[in-house]
Amino acid sequence: MYALITNKRNLSYYMKIDQSFISKNIGAKALHLIFIKESIGIPELIILSEIAVRRHNNESLPNVKWFQTTLQISFTKVKAVLDPLEEKSLIIKSQAKGDHRVKDINLTEKGFKFISKVMSALPGS
Repeated sequence: MYALITNKRNLSYYMKIDQSFISKNIGAKALHLIFIKESIGIPELIILSEIAVRRHNNESLPNVKWFQTTLQISFTKVKAVLDPLEEKSLIIKSQAKGDHRVKDINLTEKGFKFISKVMSALPGS
């Protein structure tokens, strides 16, 4: 089914509204409620899910520099994102093997449970 959409400029276009669209809409709303309840956003979702995926694939853990580069944010912003996750016991920072200046970021058990809950709210592809 297609819905006729008219925007503020009175421009009309058709948008495909199917079961997949509706499912994604429900998932987006559920995710938004989690974001509000847990005071997290997209950067936190990226960080937590990246750690989980890397652990699953038996890859090296991401570090602060990776987050700066990937999210294209300053060290100060990375710190503002990571510190609350650490305070909530969702992540733990540890010294990287081979370089004491680098901090690897890992999920705690609570972090694994949390990101699993968040990801289950997302609609399947």
